Amino acid sequence: MNAQETVTALLAELTGSHDPARIAGLVGADYVEHLDERTAQTSAPGDFPSGTRYEVVRVIVDDDMVLTHALLSSPGQPNSVGVDLWKVADDRIVERWSSRTPEVATTASGRSQLDGATVPDDTADSGTSRKIVSDWTKAVLLGGDFSAVPRFLSEKSYAQHNPEVADGIDGFTAATARLRSAGLSFDYHSIDITIAEGDFVFTRGVGNLGQKVVFNDIWRIDGGKIVEHWDVVSPVQAD
Repeated sequence: MNAQETVTALLAELTGSHDPARIAGLVGADYVEHLDERTAQTSAPGDFPSGTRYEVVRVIVDDDMVLTHALLSSPGQPNSVGVDLWKVADDRIVERWSSRTPEVATTASGRSQLDGATVPDDTADSGTSRKIVSDWTKAVLLGGDFSAVPRFLSEKSYAQHNPEVADGIDGFTAATARLRSAGLSFDYHSIDITIAEGDFVFTRGVGNLGQKVVFNDIWRIDGGKIVEHWDVVSPVQAD
């Protein structure tokens, strides 16, 4: 199996029969998971209770890393939007980074948290896409140079899926200004993981949004600019 097939097989077990032997055959002996910033070594993913539905909307594959962006539902629980980054070695899942955020009905842009482009354009160069996002995060998200925003976000079409942010450069700048006027910081402290496939790039890092959070961002590139953005921002729970 390739990396994506391994992830698909494990998700089928976690949301289906929950067969311990089959799950054990798909998870490495030293499996480690990172739920937001809580890290634990365990025998298998532990946050898929019986009856969980995990509807994958988009997938990004970069060598041995597989990102799934999905809608989750469990009996008696509100729906959530999740990202899971799976690391695969020798046909087994050996590590996972996971975050969840509530699904919301109304957003600033009128878009949902999950709609939009779903399949990476593999005619696009992954390295170029990765470089654009890397430069964006260094200049703006980490560097705080908001005058550089028009260099990276498309002035023609920037589709936003964060529930609190409207489309376009104006939507992005208005949202950051609104946070600051409310006395809340918008700080990325680090970008710890970046993967890319075609025109899609995923980044994961930590920062502050009024409290310590994990930032999970998916960026889509077209014409040398960022044209679409999805995210899952989850608070870091105190131990």
